[in-house]
Amino acid sequence: MSEIAASATLVGRALDGRTKTWEIKADAPVDLPGSALVTQRVRVAPDDTMLVRRSLRRGSADPAYVLLDNEIRALARLSRAFPNEWARPFPTLVGYDVDSREPWALVSDYRGQPAREAVTGLLGKGQIEFATRLLDALARLALVEVVHNRLSLDGMYLARTTLSIVNFEYATFFGEPPQNRSGRGARPEDDLLDAGLLLYEVLTGEPAQSELPNLAEVPLLRSQLPDLFAELRLRPSAADALRRFVVPAEVPVLNGYDPLAAGRAAFDEARGKKYPAAPEPAPVEVPGPVRRKGRWSR
Repeated sequence: MSEIAASATLVGRALDGRTKTWEIKADAPVDLPGSALVTQRVRVAPDDTMLVRRSLRRGSADPAYVLLDNEIRALARLSRAFPNEWARPFPTLVGYDVDSREPWALVSDYRGQPAREAVTGLLGKGQIEFATRLLDALARLALVEVVHNRLSLDGMYLARTTLSIVNFEYATFFGEPPQNRSGRGARPEDDLLDAGLLLYEVLTGEPAQSELPNLAEVPLLRSQLPDLFAELRLRPSAADALRRFVVPAEVPVLNGYDPLAAGRAAFDEARGKKYPAAPEPAPVEVPGPVRRKGRWSR
């Protein structure tokens, strides 16, 4: 599916699983480097609320369907676990459709500027705040057993020091095989190395040339987070790393939310038939009951 040219009626499911209709008008496309999906701002009647629509490009092959599916699954779990929009460092999943041959997702608008542009103005306390926000986001992902798998400035937005991770195309749940890695299932420690490499780029202005960069000229990483670059079993959790920056520790909690309570429902069962997961995958929660048709049910 390409961008909406003028207006359209979308029929899909809200986060609670109920069928809902959105009357939308096209706004500006969003440039999200590295994304395989079409990203476009749209205005929703009757009050012109701005949302972002994520959909497939015309002629997309099956891998692109998986990427949209990954984003819907991850944002559904995160949106349920952390319902306070302004405290959540990622978009809200507003609605989605995976029943049709042209699936899509509607998410809350991206706040601020693309991070790759915004981080150039961060100095001193701003850099520490960025690191804190990033680790807070990863601590939230770990609480609901989501692994991002591809942290990048190209998939983030920054409003002053408020960070939002906006691209979840490669996200998986604990134990599932991520698309951009081989071998074992995804683990939260994967994101911690990626976070270290991302922070190295923010602090130096240059991408790291290896997974073990020289930290001699990067005092924040050398003194506070050198173990982000350690071997897998020696890396800290995001919550432990966050405690080094925030005193007293303000580590996110779930307030009774259990991401695994609902078990494996139709959404993930249908996906698993087409894209088998790793042996003994962890149970997952889904936005609501889904009966896939067409491409999704093959």
